[in-house]
Amino acid sequence: MGEDVNAPTWHVPLRHADRGWFDYNPMLMAVPTALWHHSASVEDRDRLVRLRALSGHDWRTVRSFRSKEEAGHEEPWLAFLSGDNPDYPEKILAAAQAQVRHRLARMELYRGQRVPEADIHLWQQSNPVVTEALVQLTWGGPQVVYNGGLQQARIRYYDATARRPGLPPSVAALVTGIEPQATVVDLVNLDPLKGRSVILQAGAYAEHRIQAVEYTLCEDPSWVGDLYDYGHRPPEVTSVSMDMEGPWVQVDLPRSSTIRLTLRISRRTQRPSYRTPFDPQTVQGTACDVGLPVDEP
Repeated sequence: MGEDVNAPTWHVPLRHADRGWFDYNPMLMAVPTALWHHSASVEDRDRLVRLRALSGHDWRTVRSFRSKEEAGHEEPWLAFLSGDNPDYPEKILAAAQAQVRHRLARMELYRGQRVPEADIHLWQQSNPVVTEALVQLTWGGPQVVYNGGLQQARIRYYDATARRPGLPPSVAALVTGIEPQATVVDLVNLDPLKGRSVILQAGAYAEHRIQAVEYTLCEDPSWVGDLYDYGHRPPEVTSVSMDMEGPWVQVDLPRSSTIRLTLRISRRTQRPSYRTPFDPQTVQGTACDVGLPVDEP
């Protein structure tokens, strides 16, 4: 809670025994966030709105901390998805980097010190691997529930050239919108020389079906300007829609380009699976060359 530790806020009981409910604490947002993400229901979204009103502190605040769950930044992420915390991606990435450096410093400071007890929390506090920020920003999903649970995601990525999971080199992704039947994601290819191909998968386990893709497009090369111009003009951006039928779509990004895609999906109509678009008998979605020029990489 940081500087808001003394702010009046709603408390709920976290434990129950023969004497009834006890251990009243501020509401932890991991479970209601995961529930909303799984169900995409209006009722679960409204619950988040009510919890924000009851919290008594600013949900847009990002604090550089790391709990044993490697979570705890659900509130500012939800505010970002609501459209009133636009700086969240930069803030949470800075907080994640600060935690990595903090833990590396701890490891160096206490190198060789004898530990009298095999305390799991010590290793949690010293682990420099952080995932919450990238799960939220690139996958559009909440951090996995600490006490068991499968990782949720609106989008997973595959490098179409290397035929492996993950984003290709020099490619960044940011999920900016999550709706019951749509996911909005920005892709950027920062490589100034090479195009990149990335495959987007609807859902952590290809459980969703992509029905259509709307994407930004720049077909007019005049934005570059004349040969002796000192600068360039803003590119003329249009929008195109393409019908789809499957859990994957391949996007071919030209060098130094960006694109915004809106994936129209039917939720949980596919059988969840660990299969990839490269497995035998997998039918891959349509490929499209859809990048826009990057003004400021």
